Amino acid sequence: MKKLFIALSLLLVGIIGVITPVLLLSNNHSYSQTKKDSELLVSYIEYIKQLHYKSKDIHTEDNFIYSVYENGTDIGLMEYSLNNVVKSEDRNVGSIVFLPLKGKHHNYIALKLNSSIIESSYFTVLIEGKKKKFPLNKEVMDQDIFIKKVDFDPNKVSVINVFNEEEIKILTLSR
Repeated sequence: MKKLFIALSLLLVGIIGVITPVLLLSNNHSYSQTKKDSELLVSYIEYIKQLHYKSKDIHTEDNFIYSVYENGTDIGLMEYSLNNVVKSEDRNVGSIVFLPLKGKHHNYIALKLNSSIIESSYFTVLIEGKKKKFPLNKEVMDQDIFIKKVDFDPNKVSVINVFNEEEIKILTLSR
């Protein structure tokens, strides 16, 4: 019985040892890609530490990272790659802080709610007379921050409205 247990244990370890690398490679991630991703994240962390920023919400992509960070009384939105950094900052004051960013890889918007966080259900942005609606998914939000890749010029947003579940407007920011 003891020999059978040892044999099954060795077989299991052997199977795991073969399957793990196969699964990693089948997910379009080679060892070099994983190593490159690690280098990007380590470089990003070093950059944040060097500037004394505090990361609040981080999203990783293949060749870049986009994140929201705090810098003292300021809040910022950043797209970071090994050879390029694009940032947008504003003072973290008022009920709503809106951060638009035209990055090298994508365009982004970030919304920081400093009040009415619990009541908030969704928000709309007005871009050249057209409204776009974004749900505030509190399960994936970092407490009071929403960050999203967008397909429009975020600098053209003129009004941000936040609504509760009853579709009553509870916060507004005009730009």
